Amino acid sequence: MITTNSLKNVDCYLESFQKGLIIHSVVITYKLVLLDGSANYFGGTELSRLFFSIVTQSNDKEVLNMINLYIAPSSASSRKARAWLKEHDIAFRERNIKSKPLNASEVKQILRLTENGSEDIISTRSNVFKQLHVDLDNLSVSQLVDLVVKYPDLIKRPIIFDDKRLEVGYNEEEIRRFLPRDVRTAELHHLESQLSS
Repeated sequence: MITTNSLKNVDCYLESFQKGLIIHSVVITYKLVLLDGSANYFGGTELSRLFFSIVTQSNDKEVLNMINLYIAPSSASSRKARAWLKEHDIAFRERNIKSKPLNASEVKQILRLTENGSEDIISTRSNVFKQLHVDLDNLSVSQLVDLVVKYPDLIKRPIIFDDKRLEVGYNEEEIRRFLPRDVRTAELHHLESQLSS
């Protein structure tokens, strides 16, 4: 049964979506409804359908802008990156690219975000790279992509990215670029005030 309070919540969330904001709790609820199938969240079946409608009609760009974290479970840097994102309450999608390797279009997407191409994402110190005896400089883009798809262990991890930013590996300073703009601005003002005092 839909209650007055739950409807007020829907109005609040819907207004936020219309302003172009992303409300993580609603997205999570959407996932729960799909996975659980019982539709008991936020008042029952009718309201769950309404949440489904709100989420699917939300700003797709904001959803696509969510940070992606590609990891290897055995990688200490991957665990550090995950812990940092959680500590700073930053929503992210995690993917184990050891068990679910990247396809060609996903490799190209990451390459487009790099500054130095293959140099940024290929682990030249990995055993598989040493065994292949390849010269990256002599590979075409399509050959490079095919190589990474065939040998996923060539890729450095973690890979953290959204539609504009990319970080490969874990660096305490570089990863801060994924902090929300208002948080980074506040930190900058705080630093400026400390320097001027």
